[in-house]
Amino acid sequence: KNPKFKDNFVTKVLLAQTLPPHTFFNFIFLNQQQFEAKDIPNEVLLHEETHARQRHSLDILLIELLQVFLWFNPLIYLFKSSIKLNHEFLADNAVIKKSHDHSQYQNTLLSYLSNGIEHHQSVGIANAINYSSIKKRTVMINCYILLNYNFPAKNQI
Repeated sequence: KNPKFKDNFVTKVLLAQTLPPHTFFNFIFLNQQQFEAKDIPNEVLLHEETHARQRHSLDILLIELLQVFLWFNPLIYLFKSSIKLNHEFLADNAVIKKSHDHSQYQNTLLSYLSNGIEHHQSVGIANAINYSSIKKRTVMINCYILLNYNFPAKNQI
């Protein structure tokens, strides 16, 4: 049985397998060795907590169910990939709002894509992260940064 502990509203499950962090409902699955060595950046944990808090698993289950019945419709596959990418944008936005080092977060995303940079293992990356989505996410992160730092806040206008 895998060790697990409750942390606020999520349950962190520590796995012996070398897998990237991923979320299903309120469970965040983490590599036990990396977690105990504190090799998982706080930004990654916040990213996964955002998936849990915003209940992205419900959207994924719904679109998977729709795909079972609408497998013949090519639009369902585009819709599915758009939903997954939007979930990543939302989680990235939450990290950017709380993080002070945006370039470090972008480097962390890239390290999960490549094999073993900064001790992060990549096995196809859970949540279907690939080069194309990393590139789109990096562009969106840069947009968040530009919007947050180049325009006055609503209460300053």
